[in-house]
Amino acid sequence: MPLTVTPGSFLHDLALLLARLGLAALYVQSGWGKIFRFAILSDQLAGVGFPLAPLVAILTILVELGGGLALALGYRTRVCALVLAAFTVLASVLFHDFWSFGGGERQMQTIQFLKNMGLTGGFLALLAAGAGRFSLDGRGR
Repeated sequence: MPLTVTPGSFLHDLALLLARLGLAALYVQSGWGKIFRFAILSDQLAGVGFPLAPLVAILTILVELGGGLALALGYRTRVCALVLAAFTVLASVLFHDFWSFGGGERQMQTIQFLKNMGLTGGFLALLAAGAGRFSLDGRGR
């Protein structure tokens, strides 16, 4: 018997909640940690050529922590999903450029890059599906 998940059903909305929480957890933890490693983050950003690296570091923390919390709560989910997808692709290209490495480092960066593309796929699925009823976006439905 095939498993059918009908949009708007309990199982559908539960799956969207779990997807949001799973994706958000990584970004909330990462953004929170960057607060305490702000100088290191700024130096890394300056090292790849970002002008005004401290400002970019602040924006990075806001995207990860703010976007992650909003996604977890299901607040403006489609906008958050789009922003986090774009952020993840940009971060992947800038910091997991596996094509620039050889040997074991190439393999490690390839894994990180592809993991991030998987996360991006999750964000794009949320962009398409929305937050579901177990969210601030879905309250009152």
